[in-house]
Amino acid sequence: MTQKTYTVWQRRILRFSAFTMLIGTVAFIMLMSIVFSSCVHDDQDDCGLNIRFRYTYNVKNADAFSHEVKGIDLYVFDEDGKYIKRYSDASEQFDSGYLMNIRDLKAGKYTFVCMARSEKAIADEDQEFQIARIAKGADINELTAHLDCNNGINGKQFAHLYVGKTNIDYSGNPQSATIDLMKCSNTYRILLLPTSKQANFLADNFDIRIVNANNWFDHKGDLLVSPISETDKEEVTHVPHSRSMATNNGTTTLTNGKEILASEDRDVALIYDLRSARLFRNDDTRLVITDKRSGKEVFNHSLPWLLSLYGGDQRHKDWDDQEYLDRQDHYTLTFYVDDTRDYSFTARVKVNGWILNLIDTDVK
Repeated sequence: MTQKTYTVWQRRILRFSAFTMLIGTVAFIMLMSIVFSSCVHDDQDDCGLNIRFRYTYNVKNADAFSHEVKGIDLYVFDEDGKYIKRYSDASEQFDSGYLMNIRDLKAGKYTFVCMARSEKAIADEDQEFQIARIAKGADINELTAHLDCNNGINGKQFAHLYVGKTNIDYSGNPQSATIDLMKCSNTYRILLLPTSKQANFLADNFDIRIVNANNWFDHKGDLLVSPISETDKEEVTHVPHSRSMATNNGTTTLTNGKEILASEDRDVALIYDLRSARLFRNDDTRLVITDKRSGKEVFNHSLPWLLSLYGGDQRHKDWDDQEYLDRQDHYTLTFYVDDTRDYSFTARVKVNGWILNLIDTDVK
């Protein structure tokens, strides 16, 4: 057998060819790993876990997330409900296709809880929903929200709170999930109209308040007993954050306790804007209107009961009272009042355009 011999240059060429093939093989393996992992970084990130947020639990059944939510805190718990970490994001307006991309979690079963707000950032000293600060390993039930008030009085147009929760069995490969949100706060506009034209129909003549104990909530938005009150209830009084007088010639805003008096030849209305936390059909939330000149209560009724009577076209026939209260987040209530301080009051109330005629209330 003849043994084949190579020159020095031939051996160098063979070694270079083998090295080139090795480099090509490594490059091919790396390229295929990128392709098969689907982590192609183009205009969007397809790696890891992508979380979408959706707020359709409203009377319109439309996704209002990108229009309403400005700040997101996403809490991650393990399969035993123990806290792992938090992800946060904020924007003046999130894109309609916004996804929160999470790339540092291992495969496993997780619970994700979202606490979102209608503002980008809230200072700790502000009277707002305060989210509990929890340490790593804390139980999921330690994640609570508290409406912080000034000595039991809330007169602030605080940021709305949205909550949502979902369980995810994460494979470790590219995966998507959606968290549906529920709003845990409401706004109210109370309108007072005189039964006859008056010159002294002033916003400062009436005291408007919503009284309840709805200021501690768990991570699902359900009501909690107060952890700091001996009676398990921490009463909070919601008062107007804005008061104004409207006439058919424009609106005059209350400034330093004084208003331009409405002359008797003009139509006039008093406007009070308030905000409260989530309402529950069976809780003891009261709407109280008092004529401060006489000290008489013009109106004192259960607010959830009153609002649940609404039967307009915004309420779906399959919604029970609680679902309607959760989906509806803004109410306009109109009351007709007389200027005489010592009178019998017949309440005619308009709730979001629907008229309620209640029984006579003797306030003599």
